[in-house]
Amino acid sequence: MRISVIGPATALLCFIASFARAESMSLDSVLAIVRARNPQLQAPLQDVQAARARVRQAGALESPSLAYEVGKLGTPVSSEEREASLRLTQSAPLFGQRGKAVDVARFEAEIAEAEQASTLLRIEASTRRAYRQLQADELMLRTLEALSAASADLE
Repeated sequence: MRISVIGPATALLCFIASFARAESMSLDSVLAIVRARNPQLQAPLQDVQAARARVRQAGALESPSLAYEVGKLGTPVSSEEREASLRLTQSAPLFGQRGKAVDVARFEAEIAEAEQASTLLRIEASTRRAYRQLQADELMLRTLEALSAASADLE
């Protein structure tokens, strides 16, 4: 009676094992797919790109501004007397401020790159564990297939 209970379960496991073997992939190909398609890797990549852009921005001067003003002179005698002025201004940081801002932005970019590498390693480790667990499960299924064949020979 016990063999008949194991038989259907073993047949199901054998079917799953044959499907798993037909769809097997190397660990390197699985890791390549995970690197290309995992959305958890996209956010850190965008953070790195943004941090690198901030390094360039920290080293740049502010844009100059241009202002044009028209107004009456201070005399109430004539309404035709007008004053016009054109002003161009450029802000300049104090000595060393730009260099410090660039250094801070570089450190932030390095932190973003380290966080991206950490995320990649964490996801790759999780993928490796799942892959090795699948290999162990496949080995278990093959063992059950062999046991099923051996029990069928004994009947």
